[in-house]
Amino acid sequence: MQNSLKSISFKSEFKPSLEVRSPLTKTLNSEDAMKSMAVIVELMRDRLLPLQYKIRSPYLSMAEDKKTTPEILSLLSKSSDIRIRSAVAFNPNCSEESLLYLSSDSNYSVRLKVASNPSVTNIVLSHLVNDKNYLVRRAVARSTYDITLLDILSIDERYEVRCDVALNKNCTKKILKRLILDDYQDVRADVILNDNVPLWMLEKGSRDRSLLVRLCVAHISKTPKNVLEQLSRDANPDVAYAAEKTLLSLISVS
Repeated sequence: MQNSLKSISFKSEFKPSLEVRSPLTKTLNSEDAMKSMAVIVELMRDRLLPLQYKIRSPYLSMAEDKKTTPEILSLLSKSSDIRIRSAVAFNPNCSEESLLYLSSDSNYSVRLKVASNPSVTNIVLSHLVNDKNYLVRRAVARSTYDITLLDILSIDERYEVRCDVALNKNCTKKILKRLILDDYQDVRADVILNDNVPLWMLEKGSRDRSLLVRLCVAHISKTPKNVLEQLSRDANPDVAYAAEKTLLSLISVS
């Protein structure tokens, strides 16, 4: 193995000739052009060396750097190293085109980073809304502000995805109304915790069969006073105590 590795030699630094020109380098200044060509060499090297011989590449740092240009990130998105692709996918400077490319990545962790990217657009998220991995769909539910995507995810087969939809501040009352009737108590509880929950849902939650849901209602200061008074007499001492504490806090504020 060592002999085969010795036969593969690479220079530690790559300095392209000024005569080298490509459609990409024409659009970049000389410094960026040199970086681009170096990335190309690194990608070639990346495909030749076995994973066990790879160390932390400077290109991983480049992929993580928020100052790296979209053009360089586009090149790095083609890397066979999952660490580099994941870093590119989460870089807020990554272009929509590169994010779309990475949204089809074979590794779910890369797609998860795409869905969690601070700059991700709903166009990209729409490609991930039906992702086979529920963790990716959860990230979409947290990131999107698109009502259509939230509506699709509100009937997802995984309750964890529906929980993230219930907590999304962009949820419509129609979606919240659907989720407050969910079979899973965690989903109903997260509806209660949504900042935009209607008062009638808080009242409904106060009569919920789930201790968790009633406890959430008891902790919320926007819960109507009469509902809190009702919960202060709840059969469960934790719910009753939480309601009494919230009532006292409202009195002290007023």
